[in-house]
Amino acid sequence: MVLYGDFKFLLIPPISLLNAGWGRTWLKYMGCGGIDLVELGQKSGRWPRSKRQNLVLPGVGAGVWLKPELTDEEKADVKEGKIVLEVPRQAWILADPAASSDSDIEELLAAELLKERAKGPASYCEPYVDFLWRRDLSHHPMFWTPDELSWLSACDGAQAAVLALQEQAERRVERLRRLGLSVPEEDLRFALCLVESRAIQTEGVCGALVPLLDHLRNDSTASPALIVGDEGVEGGPMVGVAPLEKNMLRDLEPGAELRNCFEPVSNLELFTQYGEVQIRDSAGEEAVPEANAFNYVQLPVKALPEHWRGSSESLKQVKLDILRRRAGREAGDGADGTEPVMRLPMDAMVTGRLLPAARFICMPVPSQDMEELCNELFTNLFSDCNSVVQDGDPSLLPGNNVDWGSRSASSRAPPANTDELALEVKARVLVAEWFENSLRGYNKMSERIAQELEDTLITSPSLGSSSGPADGGQPRLAEVTYAYYKAKRKDGSKGKSRAPKTCRVLSSRPAEKTVTVQFLENGVRHTIPEDWLVREADKGGRGRAH
Repeated sequence: MVLYGDFKFLLIPPISLLNAGWGRTWLKYMGCGGIDLVELGQKSGRWPRSKRQNLVLPGVGAGVWLKPELTDEEKADVKEGKIVLEVPRQAWILADPAASSDSDIEELLAAELLKERAKGPASYCEPYVDFLWRRDLSHHPMFWTPDELSWLSACDGAQAAVLALQEQAERRVERLRRLGLSVPEEDLRFALCLVESRAIQTEGVCGALVPLLDHLRNDSTASPALIVGDEGVEGGPMVGVAPLEKNMLRDLEPGAELRNCFEPVSNLELFTQYGEVQIRDSAGEEAVPEANAFNYVQLPVKALPEHWRGSSESLKQVKLDILRRRAGREAGDGADGTEPVMRLPMDAMVTGRLLPAARFICMPVPSQDMEELCNELFTNLFSDCNSVVQDGDPSLLPGNNVDWGSRSASSRAPPANTDELALEVKARVLVAEWFENSLRGYNKMSERIAQELEDTLITSPSLGSSSGPADGGQPRLAEVTYAYYKAKRKDGSKGKSRAPKTCRVLSSRPAEKTVTVQFLENGVRHTIPEDWLVREADKGGRGRAH
């Protein structure tokens, strides 16, 4: 989601919790690791502002960066698979998911933030709370005025998403009031926005405000420099780990920016929830978003042997080479080990590459002057999408950027005779096959979801029954009961915990004799054997160590 035309992008000057020495001292006191390896700026990037305000500032560093110079010992600490940053739980702001059945985790986390702020210097995390409360969130769409919302009038989806966000914020503010917090309404809304834009969620933590790690900027390349995770139910720290890459080293270089993928979502969702879309570094004033691997759907476009019938092997190779060079690598034959793809919806539009590529594959070319004729054919077929790849980046082809839909209909003339019509039908059948092959994967997933839903249809005794799974009864969806969890042993393996904890049943798979539960104490979800569930009456009578 990027605004053009009358809008430029404001880069907010960096103000960091860790720029001050006392901030680093506090984090070290709380047990944070890796602080001396990094330099920090402000997490936020560039924000849209009116041209009339003339508020375009020069580029300033943002996010979290490795120091430009590292000792040999420090370089060893940023090798692939190493924990680069570590923040223990005592430095987080956490909420109890079981504190209120009427509030979601965002509301409960906002309430915890407000409670810590009310404590002032008595709060264990006062430096962090003070830092958060000094953030300028006026750019976030949660606070956009009707006039600012009108900027999105040309994009119904974006405008509807921001309106839905603001309506949800109002409902959350109303529920927060019921929790008895004695703070102004603007503070409730501000705390909610901080949670929406900065809270971190992992497999083992349903939501937390985590200093240091909440400075990371988003990475949507599907290959982030850092992976944020935690050690789950055992209460371990939240960490940033240098990822392991298959068949290649991924050591972090000195001076590299450390980014984490917030969520695998489109630019619109990033803009709505986090209030930002990362912009490419550019000396000019044009605002171009960074590549987002999750901003489109990939469509495999492999041409099978039957699609090349009537074409010689040499013609096939010439065409594949031209597609790779001039239409982008995604349109190749997968010879380099990667699956050739097109990008939807861009390539399926009139200015996209989908139909031109299919026509190019299907059309015959005389053997004499084959390469020259293939290049001419390519130029003709791809004339609506500027056939030349700019700077080796096919995302810059019209059909993949802001030139989408610039033509309401293709400039290509309709088939002039039965031969041309037959070729057009052949090309469209090829495109249909690409879609059908892709949909098979979705169909398999739909069947799997349907089976899981069927397995989740739980029959159970009446609400007042105390018989548990050991007595042959099945648990009910959303039932609150007790269960053993997966606990870490001294040898590093995981097994059944010594004592059960209160949990809520989320789903059941009778065929596999497993249930998925969420432990109310920390919000962690586990899939466990059915016989790990116990009823309150049985809690004290079950076996201990396993």
